[in-house]
Amino acid sequence: MKSHLLFPFYIITSQAVRESISNKPDTASGVCLSSQLLAAHEPLPICTTRHATVATDKQQFSSEKVLGGAEDAGSNPWSQTPTNCYHNSTLNSDFCVYTSSRVANGKGTAIITDNLRAAHLARAVALLADATDDPLVHAGSHKPINVQNAKYKIVPIPGKDLGAVATERIVRGEIILQETVSLLIDYAAFGAVPRDEMRRLQGDAVRGLPARHRDRFMDMSPGAHGGDVGFDELVERVMATNSFDVDTDDGVRDDEFFAAFVETARMNHDCRPNVDYRFDPSTLTQRTTAIRDILPGEELTLSYIDPLQARDARRARLRANWGFDCTCPICTLPHPHTVASDERIAQIASLRAELADYRASSRANPAMAELLVSLYEQERVWGTLAEGYTLAAIEWNGVGDAWAATRYARLAIEHGIASQWEGHGDVVQMKMLAEDPWGHWSWMLRTRKRMGWGQGRAGEGDDEDEESDEE
Repeated sequence: MKSHLLFPFYIITSQAVRESISNKPDTASGVCLSSQLLAAHEPLPICTTRHATVATDKQQFSSEKVLGGAEDAGSNPWSQTPTNCYHNSTLNSDFCVYTSSRVANGKGTAIITDNLRAAHLARAVALLADATDDPLVHAGSHKPINVQNAKYKIVPIPGKDLGAVATERIVRGEIILQETVSLLIDYAAFGAVPRDEMRRLQGDAVRGLPARHRDRFMDMSPGAHGGDVGFDELVERVMATNSFDVDTDDGVRDDEFFAAFVETARMNHDCRPNVDYRFDPSTLTQRTTAIRDILPGEELTLSYIDPLQARDARRARLRANWGFDCTCPICTLPHPHTVASDERIAQIASLRAELADYRASSRANPAMAELLVSLYEQERVWGTLAEGYTLAAIEWNGVGDAWAATRYARLAIEHGIASQWEGHGDVVQMKMLAEDPWGHWSWMLRTRKRMGWGQGRAGEGDDEDEESDEE
């Protein structure tokens, strides 16, 4: 890969660094809802697209370098007390390099953050360092879950350096790889530490990894950012090219983290990928899963960006951020097919907005949701198909067709487990609907609102909506 889901199980899916779909879990439930429609009726946060920005050299900071270390975090799973720190006097905060050589049977990990977040992360690091019999920990070494039965290999890919290729059939929903994080960088550090000092911290973090892991890290491609540079700058370029956006769900700050995974990074970009990934902050582990059946010889691919953009927008972002012109099948279609694809994507955006509108005046209906499902299928965006099924289930239930709603709920569950996970908010809601559509909050919801049959849970905010309509 050249460049962003089980948490107590909290999910991040489908996009790469600086443009990931970040699902903010409720602290009590640990789940979120990917659709605006469901979130309108459930007290859970919405999964939204985030656009993070790295600080530039032009930003000025009132700060000073310190040689002293931060306090030991938690049960102190770190290999040594952090001494490589940078003190920002404006924030009165130290950003330090924390390393552990014990994680995942000696693989090791490195983290750049402040002492508050390090204390939270120490619990996950201690788990990975001590629970060596945990299969998830073993899976977090540099290898697939079962080395003897790995279903892919790393080979040269024309025009892409190296890539991962399936060696046998992989079915939808199958876990391909689980991998602990190599380097985790707090986004807040990019805004608090000047770039030259940040570069030094990144270099020292990688130096602190065990030798084998460090060598594998430096084998990752710097992409278009490469060149004859020193170690620290090369680390910075490798991170810029290969990292994912993840959230540690620590409750300290809203800032996300920049994370590198040396094995997952071998998976290249495709605007219509066959693999998705999820990060578990409780074990600092990323899991990659097939979102459709994959045949032997097929390359395993991820999407670095939001795939539901017009072709020119996708290619421009990839060129600007990663320095390459996308040559995936969807980006190299003949012009008439490209125009048709762009039109479908525009209609998808329009339909999603309509289905998220739950005022009495909304035009949303089951046929609209079924059209959305069809467009997802035509565009082959398999990672979002579960959302389409979810919305179709809600729409059918909203007009009182329990059996059509149950059909789509079951499809949403099947695809949601593969592309999200079994505890994701939408999957949980669809299980509830499938078991009892008449008792689900969405039963007759559209009809009740349009006919004015009482507010209930669905009627909250109707007065305000009606006043807005009159204006």
